[in-house]
Amino acid sequence: MSEILKAIKSELPNGVVSEAIFEGANIVLYTTDKEFFRNSDDKIRDIVKKVKKRIELRADSSMLAPQEETEKTIRELVPTDAEIESIIFDVPRSTAIVEAKRPGIVIGKNGSILKEIKNSTMWTIQTQRSPAIHSKITEKIRDVLYANNSYRKKFLNEIGKKIYENWNPEKMDMWVRLTYLGSGRQVGRSCLLLQTPKSKIVFDCGINVGVISGPERFPYLDVSEIGDISSIDAIVLSHAHLDHCLPPQYPVLTEKGYKKIDDIKVGENVISLDWKSGKYISSKVTEKTQTNGHKRVLTIKTPYSTIESSPNHRFFTVKNLEIKETEAQELTEHMLLPSNLLHKDQKLGELIPLITKVQYNKKEEGKTHLPHELTPNLAEFIGYYMGDGHKSTPYSLRLTDSHIPILEYHKEIIKELFNSEAIIRHHSDKTKNAHILEINNIKIIRFLENNFPEFFSKTRDIRIPEKIINSGNEVQLAFLRGFADAEGTVSNRIKITSFSKEMIKDLQHLFSLNNIPSHISGNDISISSIYGLSRFKEKVGFSIKYKMDNLMSEVSKFNNHEFNKQDLVPLTSNDLREILKVAGMLGKVHDSPNLSNILPMSLLDLFRRKEGYATRKTAETLLYVLKNRITEINKRIDLNDMYVLRQLLSLTRTEISLSTGLKVSQIQQIEENRISKEFAASISHILSSFMKDKMTSTISAINNKISLLENILKLEVIWEKITTIDSKENPYPYLVDIEVESHNFIAGNIVVHNSGLIPYLYKMGYKGPVYMTPPTRDISALLALDLVSVHYKKAEVPIYRADDVKEMVRHSICLNYGEVFDITPDIRITFYNAGHVLGSAITHVNIGNGLHNFVYTGDSNYRKTRLLDPAVNFYPRVESIMVESTYGSKDQIQPPLSEVDEKFCILVNDTIKRGGKILLPELGLGHAQETLLRVEDAIRTGKLPQIPVYLDGMLWDITAIHTAYPEFLGSNIRNKIFNDENPFTSSLFKRVGSPTERKEVFEGGPCIVIATNGMLAGGASVEYFKEFAENEKNLIIFGCYQGPNTLGRQVSEGNKVVRIDENFGGETINVNMQVETMSGLSAHSGRGELMQFIGRMTPKPKKVIISHGEQSRCLDFASSIYRQYGIETIVPRNLETIRLK
Repeated sequence: MSEILKAIKSELPNGVVSEAIFEGANIVLYTTDKEFFRNSDDKIRDIVKKVKKRIELRADSSMLAPQEETEKTIRELVPTDAEIESIIFDVPRSTAIVEAKRPGIVIGKNGSILKEIKNSTMWTIQTQRSPAIHSKITEKIRDVLYANNSYRKKFLNEIGKKIYENWNPEKMDMWVRLTYLGSGRQVGRSCLLLQTPKSKIVFDCGINVGVISGPERFPYLDVSEIGDISSIDAIVLSHAHLDHCLPPQYPVLTEKGYKKIDDIKVGENVISLDWKSGKYISSKVTEKTQTNGHKRVLTIKTPYSTIESSPNHRFFTVKNLEIKETEAQELTEHMLLPSNLLHKDQKLGELIPLITKVQYNKKEEGKTHLPHELTPNLAEFIGYYMGDGHKSTPYSLRLTDSHIPILEYHKEIIKELFNSEAIIRHHSDKTKNAHILEINNIKIIRFLENNFPEFFSKTRDIRIPEKIINSGNEVQLAFLRGFADAEGTVSNRIKITSFSKEMIKDLQHLFSLNNIPSHISGNDISISSIYGLSRFKEKVGFSIKYKMDNLMSEVSKFNNHEFNKQDLVPLTSNDLREILKVAGMLGKVHDSPNLSNILPMSLLDLFRRKEGYATRKTAETLLYVLKNRITEINKRIDLNDMYVLRQLLSLTRTEISLSTGLKVSQIQQIEENRISKEFAASISHILSSFMKDKMTSTISAINNKISLLENILKLEVIWEKITTIDSKENPYPYLVDIEVESHNFIAGNIVVHNSGLIPYLYKMGYKGPVYMTPPTRDISALLALDLVSVHYKKAEVPIYRADDVKEMVRHSICLNYGEVFDITPDIRITFYNAGHVLGSAITHVNIGNGLHNFVYTGDSNYRKTRLLDPAVNFYPRVESIMVESTYGSKDQIQPPLSEVDEKFCILVNDTIKRGGKILLPELGLGHAQETLLRVEDAIRTGKLPQIPVYLDGMLWDITAIHTAYPEFLGSNIRNKIFNDENPFTSSLFKRVGSPTERKEVFEGGPCIVIATNGMLAGGASVEYFKEFAENEKNLIIFGCYQGPNTLGRQVSEGNKVVRIDENFGGETINVNMQVETMSGLSAHSGRGELMQFIGRMTPKPKKVIISHGEQSRCLDFASSIYRQYGIETIVPRNLETIRLK
């Protein structure tokens, strides 16, 4: 039995307690003594004061009155005004739950009725408010809890055992760390990991609602700090909320060659790198996702590759000789990325079909043939034309060159491709040594226009046609050959010139896809390495003979075509210093070998440099040196000459003294043989043992470094150094990511990573508790089940299932505001009102019995609204606090609510007068209910006319949950509900529950529609937007945060033409409706409230951590706090760890 249970039982009379167990941090005593059960309140209260823990006394099940008799007693004793709706018996816990519309009447004055029921039936009575609006989700949640009451009793007892294991009420001394798994410099995706030596706590696990799909929706749950999901001790959910990738045309290496990532299908095999064997393997795609939540993309360039990605897409880098994952936004210039540039050739891609039905003058019909597929011959002709050709008239194409054989070569290609005769003639300017190949065939021109629109771009705007980029290797190489014939020169390098910067980028892209290293300088792209020249000769070549002869002559000068000078490996000067240090080759011991005498020149050069990387040959040399070092140490492992061994391992006498406890003078005397034999014999075993252990540990450390080096060298990659990283506005409608079994794939040439919901954690093996308020439990379950439903409707496999949501509910532990609760042996939490949404909680975290006090605000709102009271900002103690910054920049000042209401009514009235409809997109929780109250108040007080108000989406169910928990609402609305003036049940509100009812709204007259999703990222609001947008009489008002690149953000920023996501129809919509964005409607604090929250906080924190905001807003808010209040501020990034203590 736990020590705390023993201590409690020792305070009670013998025999009165039949069982003592835990319910989480609470302690429950069961008794078989009726008299003690009825009259022990004072005794229990005294014990609570001593142990400072909540204790509850219940009757043993053997004493309980029969359930039918108890229900009869309850209904007789409770006045009918209470309107009891149900009585549920939780037998394992000796508890009866009475659900009534007026639970206060059930309780009675000073609890008199409950006490009478208890004394009569021996049951402990709990009351629960029945919702004014019935909700199936609330009923299901309660059914789950009651159906699993036996399991929950055991579960809660096990949690308590862990909490009170090695119970220590004294203040502790230990480290405390906080790691950001999401919400670092971004809105949504909230997830933090709090760690101590004894505990591992996750705060929130949210979705980024601004991202429709893809891994960026979820927190980083695969970090080493978490490790095994089951090792998490507890999850704390502050509130219920639905809060990396590549361009869609980016090529990914598959078994059949490169394909656009957007064309990759789940179940298809792509090429991955096996980090253990260093070999390339085939790996199955398990998931594909799209996201339009990225405002910017990064362009990462190396000498041989260019790749664009979202800022948080993960790449592989090396640090301390170990492979690690690094977000794109954390990459820096000069870092090395692994590339498959030397990987073996891939299979041909699928043939690209071409459009052959063209409109043209029928004169040539029957003679000219049009190819049905993109062939190498056609690609070579296109490449040559885009270099040396132009459209002279609407009916004629011309190619100009001084080299007649190449014109004759392409004349034959045209004949073969199109069965059309081209004409070769001298240039009209007789002074020029040039000839022209002329194609006078409108059918061919229309064919090229339809299939290759890039073909006719201006010289400065030309790009490689998309069909060629997406084709197989043979077609790509043929295009490169044609363009090189036109624009390439050969000397000691191949140089290709174009006035189009985009064409230069595209050329490097194709070269890299075909494993030909190249580099860009201005308007030129060059191939200068011997390997590159040889590779070009073998795979591309020239059709112009003299150019091919020059290339072959250049290549024949060299026998070795490997990457030599450019073949770097991620071994730095600092790495070398660390290796030499652990190998005992660095130190200041008299007469120790000089590095210049023992290191080869290549290693010595790397050692002396402060930056740069080793070549592969230098790394192989280091391996040879380290293996020889092990041999050298092994030869002397039994040697007893202390001085020689110290020189060998670069050990000072002081280091030996600190490790053995011997004096420095004694060690010196032994070395110089100036100590008596008797004393020498008494301490020789100490020194001998130490030196052998030291040599053994040194050999082990060297072997570890050898293993790390060998792992890097066996990888079939070259390491490309990043030359530049640029950020630009995202030009793509969406980005794409795939998830594969091996967790990496080849994008272009670069090896990249593929990329949270609490039910998902239960799916992955977590079986611990999740702490939240009761309304948060209900709403989070509703939102999670809705997410599952959305996936099924889209014929997608959800990341978790309804059973996982059930597991979350089964393991939930609900706390009220102000309730202090231990969740691990060294962490105690207290919830306070956050003012954000129903049940949202600021969490005060007492760590180590007062060692450190941390406050996690989650999302919060520090001003009183119709729905909620302002966030609480006074606590017992605070050293550090995490504050959100959704609206943290200087210009995001919230106007007074009275001003907001006035503007809202003016906009709505104007729209109604012109016969329009009003769409209010809402996130569904908190903000939506505030809007309901605003509309209800305006209509009830005559500020708006009596018009229909329709609720669509999840609004109805979430609003129903609000009516079940009025004690978590603001004082004004709570009093209304208690006085039977519940505005949520107003007859004004009409629920839309089917497509037929929605159609009636479309066809009806002026009305207000409140629908989810608030960012137009899906849900019913998108359907209404599509229907309302093109009518200029209609109005849309955005009041909540609009995520970057969401449809809501595009519309609110004034875009007049927008495209709906493919998941919701893919239509292009003309936005003619009036668009308004109103500040002051958000459930988050504005800049003024955020500053007041910190400024008025009691006590004043020593450190403020800023998150959950766009980067500029976080930094702006942090700077202002420091300047105005002199408090240290931190703005962490995702995956960053902060030491709190």
